[in-house]
Amino acid sequence: MNRTREELERAVNCHRTGRLQEAALLYRGILERDPGNFDATHLLGALCIATRQVALGVKLLRRCIALNPGVAEAHNNLGLGYREMGEFQAAEACYRKALELRPDYPEAYNNLGIVLRAMHRFEDAEDAYRRALALKPQYAEAHNNLGAVHHARHRLGEALACYRAAYAINPDYGKARNNEALALLLAGRWREGWRHYEARWRVQARPPDAVGRIPLWTGAQNLEGATILLHAEQGLGDSIQFARYVPLVARRARAVHLCVQAPLKDLFAGSFPDVDGIHGLDEPPSGCDLRCPLLDLPGIFGTEPHTVPSRGAYLSVDEHRVARWRDRLGPRVELRVGVVWSGNPNNPNDRERSIPLEQFAALFRVPGCRFFALQKERTERDAATLAVAEQVTDLSGAIDDFVDTAAIILNLDLVVTVDTSVAHLAAALGRRTWVLIAHAPDWRWLLGREDSPWYESVRLLRQGADWEWSPVLDALAKELQGLAARPC
Repeated sequence: MNRTREELERAVNCHRTGRLQEAALLYRGILERDPGNFDATHLLGALCIATRQVALGVKLLRRCIALNPGVAEAHNNLGLGYREMGEFQAAEACYRKALELRPDYPEAYNNLGIVLRAMHRFEDAEDAYRRALALKPQYAEAHNNLGAVHHARHRLGEALACYRAAYAINPDYGKARNNEALALLLAGRWREGWRHYEARWRVQARPPDAVGRIPLWTGAQNLEGATILLHAEQGLGDSIQFARYVPLVARRARAVHLCVQAPLKDLFAGSFPDVDGIHGLDEPPSGCDLRCPLLDLPGIFGTEPHTVPSRGAYLSVDEHRVARWRDRLGPRVELRVGVVWSGNPNNPNDRERSIPLEQFAALFRVPGCRFFALQKERTERDAATLAVAEQVTDLSGAIDDFVDTAAIILNLDLVVTVDTSVAHLAAALGRRTWVLIAHAPDWRWLLGREDSPWYESVRLLRQGADWEWSPVLDALAKELQGLAARPC
């Protein structure tokens, strides 16, 4: 027994100090000798969830709760596992059980608020966070999460107050500082927002060392005679959106090189012929005097909603590629509509911005339209839906790269898409683009407007406060009927 106690103490110390592999080995050693040891089962389960071994963690936590159902922390940790699995109702039940056992448990209230917000139960989530703060007023994470609820409900002043309270408690709380910047940008307070947007580097990966060691251009240094590297930092859509600034930098510098994600290299090479070199993120050129992340450029150029540069088409595609797709698509006898229904599933907001393809079924029956599925990634369920949609041409197997996608778009009348990279691609090509926007939008789409300051060809179709897509798609179907009667 003394050996088990000593090993458990060592394991807990390793766990607390971040030596997780060593802790896991010690917990497992205890369980080999004593399979019914509650503490080792509980703590190994919590460790597994923290290290993304979620299914195993849930299994262990359920086992430890069977051994002793009266420990609130075990129910809370099981809730964390269910939350990671997207089983929000099961997670809610776990947190409520934890609070039944221990009513003064602020962390369980905070975790309850997170899953309630994920289920769009905002008033309940707000109540949970306020209860957490009543128990623990200096709880920075709960202040931040309460701010996120206000943010999602468009109460940006209250959101900002919460984020600022969070980092007043913990000045190193990068997530709260980044959320403050996003709220300012969403509110249209761009000059202020760009200044705070530096906080994003507290929550996202920094550039590779080969890029990061190049001195940063802040806008203060004169670029005359200098070679500058502009580099991507977030998603494909971000790179497309902020590539509009490349010509502005090129006017100031002796030479400009661009480091972007591999799928964009050929597209950008054809669109920015005056750039001195286009490279992958893992192959930056030598000899650069300065560098600048693409998302620093709006702040450097003092961009505000009414001063966005290049709102029209700024990407282009070789005419031979466009003609090849024109021949492949055949005669234009109906309104041609490109469709994208989901984005990157690894995006933390994908659950809210993507739409199940089957919800588009009524749209696909609008007379006078021929739909083209533009996204390459799809589930088996998506494939089954497309197989019976007679008015849909599935191009996924024929698209080799972004240049192909761009060439197809230039042969369409309209692109209907969720908030993903294709929205930016179509808009940057100058094509009519209707973007389906979740009720809690990304900052770049602002609030309360159907147009976009970034793209003159974009129309925003916004989800209502009910967070339902059906009304948006029903209205879209009616608009398409009218548009099909007078093809572009």
